[in-house]
Amino acid sequence: MAARQDQTLQIALIVFAIFFVVFAALTYWFWKQWSDAEQRLTASQQEVQTQRSTAGNLQADNETLRKQMGFDPFAEQGVVDEQFQGDVDQMLGTLPEAKRNYRDGLKQMYLENQQLASSQEVDKKKIKDLETKLREVETGHQAQITRLEADKAKIEQDAATQRNQFTQARAELDQSKKELASQITEMEAAFDKKETDLQGQIDTLSQEARTLEKTINKLQDMLAKQDPSFEVADGQITWVNQANNTVWINLGPADALRRQVTFSVFDPNETDAGKAAKKGSVEVLRMLSDHMAECRVTDDDPRDPIMPGDNIYSQVWHRGKPQHFALTGLIDLDSDGRSDLQLAKDLIELNGGVLDAAPNAETGKMEGEMSVETRYLVYGERSDKTNDAALRKTWDDMHADASSLGIELISVTDFMNQMGYKPEDRTVNLGSNVNANDFRPRAAPARGDLRPRASYGQ
Repeated sequence: MAARQDQTLQIALIVFAIFFVVFAALTYWFWKQWSDAEQRLTASQQEVQTQRSTAGNLQADNETLRKQMGFDPFAEQGVVDEQFQGDVDQMLGTLPEAKRNYRDGLKQMYLENQQLASSQEVDKKKIKDLETKLREVETGHQAQITRLEADKAKIEQDAATQRNQFTQARAELDQSKKELASQITEMEAAFDKKETDLQGQIDTLSQEARTLEKTINKLQDMLAKQDPSFEVADGQITWVNQANNTVWINLGPADALRRQVTFSVFDPNETDAGKAAKKGSVEVLRMLSDHMAECRVTDDDPRDPIMPGDNIYSQVWHRGKPQHFALTGLIDLDSDGRSDLQLAKDLIELNGGVLDAAPNAETGKMEGEMSVETRYLVYGERSDKTNDAALRKTWDDMHADASSLGIELISVTDFMNQMGYKPEDRTVNLGSNVNANDFRPRAAPARGDLRPRASYGQ
């Protein structure tokens, strides 16, 4: 029985111990939870206090910032935004979007004010300099006024002296006038007598002029009815060497032919050399016999080449008879806009022609004189340049003289074409356009052998 009670007691003690431990553990857990909650509450209260303090500082900063920006510290944010946008539109619209704020705006205004102040400083200095110069000019003007007043007094004194001299000279002039009136009366009587004599001479000369005018008109009518060309060929092509680009003609030194004379070439079926269509041109290189010369081809059409039997003709050269010519206007042979007057003179002289008249290369005035022997007036372009007035007057005068003398007109282009002249083309094609004939040697006939060495076309 006692053992059983001890056992029950032990069990009770064990249960009590277990409950005590559980109670102690629960008590500690509840105490820990309460302690942690109290710490969190304290931290939360501190954080709330800090946030309230921060919010108060921010509110104070916001109010201070609004005062600094010129806004009502207690105005609503919408009102502040509306006022700020109005300031941006009015004062900050020229700034970039990222810099449209009061600080950057003030910086921009400060810089502009600095520039304005600098510009004003420069303007003030300029104004000061101008004021100094103005004072100097006014001082100089005052000195000039003083000199002018002295000059004026001297001029008035000189004018008084001049008036006295004029009065004396006028008295002398009146006396001379009376003497001249008497002389004029005598001279008028002599003039009337001489006028009567001259009128008789004028009547006689007028009658002679009318007679000459009728003669000139009759001659001009006769010339107008005649064919202005009917020119005949000067010679013929007797042999052609295409390999050397040379020909022989039936003219030589016995025909008064000289080197470098040029001829135009035309078909033998053409009867009028002056109107014939030109098919090429040749230039005399050397004399082969009395009536034979070698020429080089200066112009040729491969579709209608120069052939033996073709006729040759020159406006300038004629067998045994020099032709007379005159030049006027802008003589431009190679269409480069510059005068080739001297070259045209040389070509006429080289071909045996005679130049009767031409404008001076420097002054533009006519040198020489045209006559009834002048065959052609070769005219170039009538210059319209301001400083070529003398050349234009010469052009007009020579055309008028040619009309009165019955001289035939021909343009410089037609004249040079009929003469057979062609400007030198000294270019040689290279590369893919090379022509072997440009580099072929030109063999001369053997001494004493003037016969053709090959037939045409070889």
